[in-house]
Amino acid sequence: MKLSLMSFIACCLTVRGVAQGTIEFVNLDVGFGVNAPVYQVDGTTKLAGSQFMAELLVGSTSASLASIATTGFLTGSSAGYFNDGTQSLLNIPVGRTAWVEVQVWNTASGTSFLQARASGLPNSWWQSSVFTVVLGGGTINPSPPAALTGLGNSPVYLNSVPEPSVLGLLGLGAAAALSRNRRRQKSKGSRKTIPLLLCFVLRCASVQAQGTLLFQNLLLQVGLNAPVYQSDGVTPLSGPQFMAELLAGSSADNLALIATTGFLSGAGAGYFVGGSAAANVAPGADAWVQVNVWNTASGSSFALAKASGLPNSWWQSPIFTARTGNPNPTPTPPGPLIGLGNSPVYLNSVPEPCAFAFVLLGGALMLLRKRLEIR
Repeated sequence: MKLSLMSFIACCLTVRGVAQGTIEFVNLDVGFGVNAPVYQVDGTTKLAGSQFMAELLVGSTSASLASIATTGFLTGSSAGYFNDGTQSLLNIPVGRTAWVEVQVWNTASGTSFLQARASGLPNSWWQSSVFTVVLGGGTINPSPPAALTGLGNSPVYLNSVPEPSVLGLLGLGAAAALSRNRRRQKSKGSRKTIPLLLCFVLRCASVQAQGTLLFQNLLLQVGLNAPVYQSDGVTPLSGPQFMAELLAGSSADNLALIATTGFLSGAGAGYFVGGSAAANVAPGADAWVQVNVWNTASGSSFALAKASGLPNSWWQSPIFTARTGNPNPTPTPPGPLIGLGNSPVYLNSVPEPCAFAFVLLGGALMLLRKRLEIR
């Protein structure tokens, strides 16, 4: 009896182990339409060797991505490509949808993707969009490992040389002014301009920095889970027909549009993931925020969709505050939109009859009654 029980438990554990989903960590899989070589910013030099790294992040939701594999780039005729083979996922079984992201970085700019991205140097990093795949695997009638189809079939490129920032131009102008002032000091002996110029540059530096917000409605670790449904309460918004826009500002009465994105589809329906967005507030400060959602079948903008008067056209969050992140010099994560809450929200329903409609109806009934009385 004990032997049978132990055999049964061992069998269950074995089935559980082989039920792990699998994914192929390569950016060249022609059979599935994947061909996304990675180039340096010059557009001609392919990444080659262990100086360049690729990292695969996978999760059961877009908010639970975790690193499962890291590999260097191939060399020679295979430069631009990475191939770390089949990866097994411990927590997502065969046939389920997984959320995926690929990050690439230059180790000369940092020992990790985050450090390389924060370095501000060109040719330092590239990051894919977050996309979904259906996992392969299994032992009975196994299916092939999922291909990274979201990488597409076009070349991608590391980050380019950043354009000169306003702060950089101000610094250059201040340096020129300081040099000119020093020459004047030799003849006039004045030293009052230098502190003023330094204060001016420091003031401009504080204006230049912008806090960041994470434009998505799902982040379980902070209690954010606000999927958007149609007015029937069961159909989640899906695909680019439905749009979300993020407005932010330093006060509730000066909100400005800073990002727009479509809704995810499939297992991600009801959610949007617009990534990091810069708000016109200082890093680490609170921004005033509002999210607008609309159906493009009712209007090409939120205002037009809302004005259409049609059901299933729009939803608007209340205005709330969110603590922003800091992109540099010591990065902190973009601030999540916690004010969206952890409950589903719904597009507008069929409008209630307005007061004017009731007046017209009452008038029509009175006219009908009068005609009947005349007869």
